[in-house]
Amino acid sequence: MFRKIFIQNFVNPVIWKYIKWSKRFDIFSDIQIIEKKSLESNLISQRKKLFEMIKYCDVNIAYYNKIIKDNSIKYTVDTINEDIKKFPILNKDILKKEFNNLKNSKFNWNFITNRSWWSTWEPVKFLQNSEFLDEIWAMKMLFNKRAWRNEWEYMIKLWWSDSDIIKWSQWLRWFLVKNFMNFEILNSFNLNPKLMDKYVSYINKTKPCVIEAYTQSIYEFANYIKLNQIKIYSPKWIITSAWTLYPYMRSLIEEVFNCKVYNRYWTREVWDIWCTCEEWSFHINTWNHYLEILDDKKNHVNNWETWKIYITTLNNYIMPLIRYEIWDIWTKNDIENYICKCWRWLPIVKNIEGREMSVFKTKDWKIIAWEFFIHFIWVVHNKWFIEKFQVIQEDYNQIRIKVILKDKVSFENEKNHLTQNIKKVMWDNCNIIFETVKEIPSLPSWKYLYTISNIK
Repeated sequence: MFRKIFIQNFVNPVIWKYIKWSKRFDIFSDIQIIEKKSLESNLISQRKKLFEMIKYCDVNIAYYNKIIKDNSIKYTVDTINEDIKKFPILNKDILKKEFNNLKNSKFNWNFITNRSWWSTWEPVKFLQNSEFLDEIWAMKMLFNKRAWRNEWEYMIKLWWSDSDIIKWSQWLRWFLVKNFMNFEILNSFNLNPKLMDKYVSYINKTKPCVIEAYTQSIYEFANYIKLNQIKIYSPKWIITSAWTLYPYMRSLIEEVFNCKVYNRYWTREVWDIWCTCEEWSFHINTWNHYLEILDDKKNHVNNWETWKIYITTLNNYIMPLIRYEIWDIWTKNDIENYICKCWRWLPIVKNIEGREMSVFKTKDWKIIAWEFFIHFIWVVHNKWFIEKFQVIQEDYNQIRIKVILKDKVSFENEKNHLTQNIKKVMWDNCNIIFETVKEIPSLPSWKYLYTISNIK
């Protein structure tokens, strides 16, 4: 408690005053002004950035230079919204195959290697330069400000926590980041009554300004609080992500915590794509992305159809993604350009369906979030020997994990370690069966389930 008060009232205001001189804060200041400009002005600005990105790719990215030459693609700033339709879709298979041709080889510093995890069928790695990271962190600052959180105010994340399972994780790094950004992570991969009681006490004691959480985790947490008639502190806002926030979920969370819920969507490949405002409109991040909603023939859809979303990044110059296929997002209508009551002049997407996953439960009311398996198998254990997987809870004490393997030997070497660590989170007598398969089909609607629970 003392740490929180000291950091919030003395350390962080000084640090953030210094940060205000950084490029990241300059961008943050700019986009606060830009989102209040007219819709036409914002779309013109986006169109110019899109043109500059295509022009840049033509000169610096071998993969796109070849596409432009082979297809004789002409483009201008005035026609770029139509010109971009001449480019083929970029999917994960192409990204992996053409990795070296998709990057700017002139970049030798100031970039990171990242990779997707829960949002894709199989992991892919990609590069992101420091300027892009400045842009996305500025956007995160803006989204937090919409939730009435100042940069230094204390926040709790009901999130994942490797350190609860993996002792060799980067504890020092996380310690510094959490203290600098003034937040605390409460592990949501292993919710059970005892732990949720502990979290209630911690939230009531620390009184966070905002709670950020996986949608499914905060929903299960709120459900437990309501069923047991527990008193819980009410923050300014709750921010949800990583799962579709259905109306019944939002209603329960707002009732229990007595505050509004604010929802956003992001992926590791492109980061924040859109977020809600006070009026519950999903405003598209036109500063960093150009977004298309296309049907199975790659045509732009009419209202009230359900298809996929494709993203073109506008600020990542080390590895630009043009018409990148996002598999796990679905919408019932096209992009709309109308005035929201919040007076943010940005395009809007409505009626988002999102992902379909299952949480696992035990007889003693222990709840295992689906994110645990995706993060733990993809990020912690998978060293590129698992191509695809699906976890099925067949009974309270039996888990079946279907895997498509790239490297059987490496998998066999890691399997026992993976099994033991899953049992730490599930329960010791849980029977974990690995089944090697050649195919794991998606649903007829293209949705792919990483986790399925047969426990009703």
